[in-house]
Amino acid sequence: MTIKLAAVTGTYMGILGGYYLYLTINVVKERQKAQISLGDGSSVVIQQLIEAGKNLNNTQFSSIDHSRYHSLVVAIRAHGNFNEYIPLIGLLSLINELHGAPSGLIHLVLGSFTVARIAHVHGLKEKHTIGLGRKVGAASTFLTLGLVSIGSFYFSNKETIHSLIGR
Repeated sequence: MTIKLAAVTGTYMGILGGYYLYLTINVVKERQKAQISLGDGSSVVIQQLIEAGKNLNNTQFSSIDHSRYHSLVVAIRAHGNFNEYIPLIGLLSLINELHGAPSGLIHLVLGSFTVARIAHVHGLKEKHTIGLGRKVGAASTFLTLGLVSIGSFYFSNKETIHSLIGR
């Protein structure tokens, strides 16, 4: 018998985790549409302004080196992205575990998620910040968020779900 702990929180966190996944996918779509690989495009706009100033032979612009900030932007986004997903996926995983999800399943999900997050950071550091590690890391993160969200809802309501479907 599974002890019911935080069933209400588990239900809503499962729903909210799914909605967070939807919002995340929307950001990816908008970045693809705008052809922006990192951030919100402001870095690209700044770079274009600098180039425009240099083309006008403006001496104030000729000394600006936009590329020197690229590593900083990548580091900030890697840190921020890590912080955006770890707490939510950790909480959802804890709810799954408290509600009886098999520990082997949780190890598999969180182990692959850990590798994916590390790969994501390495992919950000590759040329144009769209390396294979970033793609694999992002896809694995989305999959993990979807799985732990569904799991949180399911394991928090397992008995009710089974009674509704006649099991």
